[in-house]
Amino acid sequence: MYQVVIGSNDKTFVLPLAVAKDGKVEAGIELFGPDSKAYTEAELSIDAGKMQQAALRGRALDATNPDDAKEILIQRYDREVALYAAVTKGWFGLSNGDKEFTYSPENAEALYRADSTLRARVSEALSRRANFLK
Repeated sequence: MYQVVIGSNDKTFVLPLAVAKDGKVEAGIELFGPDSKAYTEAELSIDAGKMQQAALRGRALDATNPDDAKEILIQRYDREVALYAAVTKGWFGLSNGDKEFTYSPENAEALYRADSTLRARVSEALSRRANFLK
């Protein structure tokens, strides 16, 4: 179940990470959904940057070339991390060791780079949200 929050003239939702026995979400990530202006702007900005990089390279990457194939995968990973960081509005209840892990765009990028399980959960939540809206 997703808790929907409307704010800042942009639609967000909370991805629950820890839920108490009484159903209260104790830790979660607030995300701009695929139907939000923030998500669309982030996607356009990231993709425009990738297109500029491709133009500066002066040639298309060839997936049959091992070095180019690796570069394609790195670019896909970097795009995913950048998008998830850009559409993260904030979070609550997260800790890094025994210290509270406060939200910042830099911390969001570091979190998604470091935690592949969480990255997969965000991906799934965004996909479900997109499919729900169709």
